[in-house]
Amino acid sequence: MPTVLDSRGLQRLVERARDLGEKGEVAVQRAKSTVGRRIKPEARRSLQAEFNLPAFRILDGLRSRVTADAVELTASGKGVNIVSYGARWNPRRDGAEVQIRKGGKREVRPGAFIRNGANGNRVGLERKRQGGSEYSDGPRVGRYPLKGVYGPSVAQQLAQQEIGDELADLAQNTLSSELDRLLR
Repeated sequence: MPTVLDSRGLQRLVERARDLGEKGEVAVQRAKSTVGRRIKPEARRSLQAEFNLPAFRILDGLRSRVTADAVELTASGKGVNIVSYGARWNPRRDGAEVQIRKGGKREVRPGAFIRNGANGNRVGLERKRQGGSEYSDGPRVGRYPLKGVYGPSVAQQLAQQEIGDELADLAQNTLSSELDRLLR
C-alpha cells in the first residue's frame, strides 16, 4: 500500500525555490539527494525496532533512488529465511522456534528444522509430507523434497502502514528543513 503525503506546504516551498531560478533548482536537487541518503538508514532503524532481523539483512533488501520528481525507497520481495530471525531447533522437539517480531511470542513451525544448505549457510527447511497440506500435516515422504521456511520479506515489513507513515513524515520534514537551510 503506497503512503500518500499531504504536502501542500512543502509544494509551496519547492515552488518558491524554483522561482529563484538556477539557485533554487540546485537547492531542490540537493535537498532531494539528502532525503535519498537519509531515508535508507531511517527505514532500517524503523524495521529493526519492530522486527527481529539484523541490520545487514534489512539493508541488503533496501534501495533508495532519487529521480527527477521523487525519492523512491524500494524493498526486496525475496523471502527472509527463519534463521535470519534467530530461529532455533532442538532435534527432540517437533519443529523450529522463531521470533519474528521483537518482544513477540516465539512460535513453533511444525516439521521445520535447521541445516546447512547447498551453499554451506544455515537455513530453515521442512520436508514434504503426505496428505493434508503439502508441507505440514501427515507422515513424512522419505528424505526429499525439502522446502525453505521463510518469514516476511523486507518489502512486506515496509508495507505496514505505521512504518510507511513514519518514513513519509521523516522524508517530508527532512526535505522542508533542508530546503529552508539551503535557501537562507
